[in-house]
Amino acid sequence: MNTKKQGFTLVELLVVIAIIGILIGMLLPAVQQVREAARRISCANNLKNIVLAMHNYEGSFKIFPQGSEARFGPALPNTNLYLSAFATTLPFIEQENLQNLIDQTRPWEQQTSLVASTPVNSFVCPSNNGENPVVDPEFGALSAGLGLPIGGTFSVTTYLLSKGANYRWCNQPASVIGKGMFDLGLRTGFRDITDGTSNTICLGEGATGSNWQISIGQGTSGPPALDASGQPVSAFQAWIVPQPNSTTYKGLGLSTRTSIFASTADPLNKNPVTETLVDDSGFDGKAGGTVSDSDSTSNFRSNHPGGGNFAFADGSVQFLTDSIGVTTYQGLSTIQGGEVVSAK
Repeated sequence: MNTKKQGFTLVELLVVIAIIGILIGMLLPAVQQVREAARRISCANNLKNIVLAMHNYEGSFKIFPQGSEARFGPALPNTNLYLSAFATTLPFIEQENLQNLIDQTRPWEQQTSLVASTPVNSFVCPSNNGENPVVDPEFGALSAGLGLPIGGTFSVTTYLLSKGANYRWCNQPASVIGKGMFDLGLRTGFRDITDGTSNTICLGEGATGSNWQISIGQGTSGPPALDASGQPVSAFQAWIVPQPNSTTYKGLGLSTRTSIFASTADPLNKNPVTETLVDDSGFDGKAGGTVSDSDSTSNFRSNHPGGGNFAFADGSVQFLTDSIGVTTYQGLSTIQGGEVVSAK
């Protein structure tokens, strides 16, 4: 007796395919959420390693790494800036071989292009979608014109040093009201953090890439700044470069840019990002002495939905939501503000 083989009809096959498509559509967001959660944990671990490395540095030298070692002049172009806090932390995150390539007697712009372009994984959040390293043609042209060996290709950091609630710049950083743990030439030890180490931000996130364009001026909401070719300028900062942009360098052709420093003067995850700029006309003296200058400091920002990771001076890492109150947020960033706040 002949028997016919049974199979799927075309309609049944289409139904099965449709069901599979629906299931994939339902599962994909969950998978993405799990991956983002893993990236957020990895980012927190990066911050934990950096802040503990800074603890080890403080244990050896009795101060935290300076935002930059500085020999001040009356304006930023007359000031020599040496190693950034990230560069001095390298031996404490198992990057001693890289730091051995750095001449610690020379300013940052006198270092080699090899050092400047070498990525350090611990300095980059896994959720960051900006390029690394970044080719900076404007600085490359300026560097070539001045005969600087550092070149124009830079490895980034997506973690920023807390400048506190203050956004102004000067050559007397200890005089700043609302200061944080870091500034140009600021020496901070545990004894200086009178607000308490568990209530003081040390580092936070500073995402880079085209999702984070830059606006001109403190507190502005846009539009994004444009470079010489008329394209929006994206945020990026190099771990080896402690020097903020200044009005003098802008006049020489450098576009609006961010830096390795961040302030809580503007909200977390403000987008477009506030530029970092030193007004050279008000640099000589106490910060705030020239109230009409155009100083500004970039805000913290993160690609993690809803907030960002922050490392505190006690070595803990916490996720702060971008709905955090202004008073609490700014109070957590100062070292001697006397505020009664908590990140808990």
